[in-house]
Amino acid sequence: MKHVIFDIGGVLIDFDFPRLARALGERTGGDADGLLPLFAQAVVRDVEAGHTDPEEFFRRTMSPALPGLTYEGWISAWMDNYSVNEPGWALLEDARDQGRTVSLLSNLAPYNQLAIERKWPHFFQAPHHNFYSYELGFHKPDPDIYRAVSKRLGAEPEHCFFLDDVEENVESARRVGFQGLRFEKTKTIAPGVDITFHVAGHILGSALTTLHLVHEKEASALLGIPDDVLQVALLPVGYTRGTDFKRAERPPIENITHWNQW
Repeated sequence: MKHVIFDIGGVLIDFDFPRLARALGERTGGDADGLLPLFAQAVVRDVEAGHTDPEEFFRRTMSPALPGLTYEGWISAWMDNYSVNEPGWALLEDARDQGRTVSLLSNLAPYNQLAIERKWPHFFQAPHHNFYSYELGFHKPDPDIYRAVSKRLGAEPEHCFFLDDVEENVESARRVGFQGLRFEKTKTIAPGVDITFHVAGHILGSALTTLHLVHEKEASALLGIPDDVLQVALLPVGYTRGTDFKRAERPPIENITHWNQW
């Protein structure tokens, strides 16, 4: 896979809307619960798609609920809310080291970009290309945003691999022809994500599984695993039938998980 495209929020950077709302409430005396609806996609879509000036958006939409807060204070609050997602950042560096073309594609407003640049001045220098929704004029999961990115890269969609923490965004990218994977917000699945990411460029797939543990002894004999090594999971790798990867259908968790009794 020549082109690997990363989302920012939830993949490379962690943030938390309730924490941001609480911090803003503490600064301004506002109601944190009342602030949360202001971060809904329906509210921020126009500013993140470049259809509304960011300072005008702040004055009209945010400022009435945040008395005394300036636009600079708004940017500062975002800076305080951001932290690096180490597993996601490691994947980006790994892709770049492999010689792949690395890009960012994110729904964000100019104030988000400023907050990131001020906190990490070299953040946007790490990838080869940066694509922002407010510059493209589209907003994920609009399929046109992925078409715009592949066109600007000069790449066929099937040569692009997309990582996002929102399944709807990944599904939309797949419908355009991208390969894609949802990035889970947990470090525990990072090894599984990592190997899937590596093999995707060779039309291979992988899956984290523990089902083989019912045949643990046979697996040890077949693979030459020492007796003093505890098996906890297996990552089988193989050629896939097609590339329309998606989540497997699973029964509701309450049907398979039990507490203190069957």
